[in-house]
Amino acid sequence: MEHIRGDEEPREILRLAYGMEMALGQFYGAMRDGTNHDEGARLFSRLAQMEERHKGRIFQLYKDTISAPMQQAAFEAEATTDLMEGGFEIDRFMTDNK
Repeated sequence: MEHIRGDEEPREILRLAYGMEMALGQFYGAMRDGTNHDEGARLFSRLAQMEERHKGRIFQLYKDTISAPMQQAAFEAEATTDLMEGGFEIDRFMTDNK
């Protein structure tokens, strides 16, 4: 994977994982906002909520792993959101799947 060097510190790995959850949540939000089907919108909302829970679990792992963890807002601000889970670039994926 081109986004993983292999020498990442735990903090970097967790920021990347957190950012992937954020990006997938953004994707589901965009899909929810772009559908005309109520059932589909509800489903995308539930999927986005799942990603919020995943972010919470990753942040908890971060707090359990890092000796001097930062607050969640600061951690989130450092997370990269250009990649979704699976390593897909969100902008490219959205463009390719319109």
